[in-house]
Amino acid sequence: MALANTSGASALAFQSTTFDAVMIDGKPWLRVHQIGEALEYKHPDRSMTNLYNANKDEFTDHMTAVVKLDTAGGAQDTRIFSLRGAHLLAMFARTAKAAEFRRWVLDILDREIEQPAAEQPTNTFTVQPSDKLSGAQQIALRALLEINAKKLPHAQQASAMVKGWSKLKAHFGVSYRDIPAERFVEAMSIMARHVSSFAQAEPVEPKPAPDAELARRAFALSAEISGQVQRSVFEAVLAGNEPGDCLRWIFSLDLDRGQKSHTVSWLAPIERDAVVMNLSQLSRAIGNGDLIPGADDLLALMNACTAQISRRLQASLPH
Repeated sequence: MALANTSGASALAFQSTTFDAVMIDGKPWLRVHQIGEALEYKHPDRSMTNLYNANKDEFTDHMTAVVKLDTAGGAQDTRIFSLRGAHLLAMFARTAKAAEFRRWVLDILDREIEQPAAEQPTNTFTVQPSDKLSGAQQIALRALLEINAKKLPHAQQASAMVKGWSKLKAHFGVSYRDIPAERFVEAMSIMARHVSSFAQAEPVEPKPAPDAELARRAFALSAEISGQVQRSVFEAVLAGNEPGDCLRWIFSLDLDRGQKSHTVSWLAPIERDAVVMNLSQLSRAIGNGDLIPGADDLLALMNACTAQISRRLQASLPH
């Protein structure tokens, strides 16, 4: 690839790491080794390259590219990432700084979206009515904003709604009804980031210290259950019910109140790629990046949620 033009490069700083950003079409792209330094990898370039190679099917040409950049050793091929690409790359990272870095990138993206039209060129679309968001997609977009805004104090709801629609208008240059259907996922992503700012930290209540008798009972119960689980797993393996790579099991306990004892009523292996959580935990885990579904799974979840929201809202409309 031809030597990239780095004139007008922008300096961005995440904590102690200052990025020598490469400007492409007015947008900053980050160098792979500097992303690794920000995430505190011991070998930034090698570690991030390996991380990208293991997940490169998730990236598009709008997220990463290889360009020639001037270095101390002369012009060299260098992999760079757009801000969205850098955020996705950090989703796969498991360092202590990964979550902070992802929030930092999203803050920059939000500032770009909120820039006045005079400072940031808008993408104005001319499309046929059939190419715009469908009725179901419009309902899903409205529901995402309205349902979350109604959780706020009444005095804040109108402002939150206006800001949400303004972010979409600033990004796409058209009202939400005129957004191209092919960019529905992008519109939902922008709105999801907006409503995520509504979340309030749940207060953490201090836990009382257990007394000696409670600690004794807890130890006795855990020892009893541990023995039951060991026997159940042993019997399951002997019966030929052990998957070759099973590392986790889920079981149910029955309490015999007369005997004051517990028995394991059933036990089953948990598949390696399965998660065990309730729906509220699932939505939070996906939203904050603790759970990273593949692109196909994420799209399937979004389509299922969109269809469910559409059906519920349609059912609530007066006939």
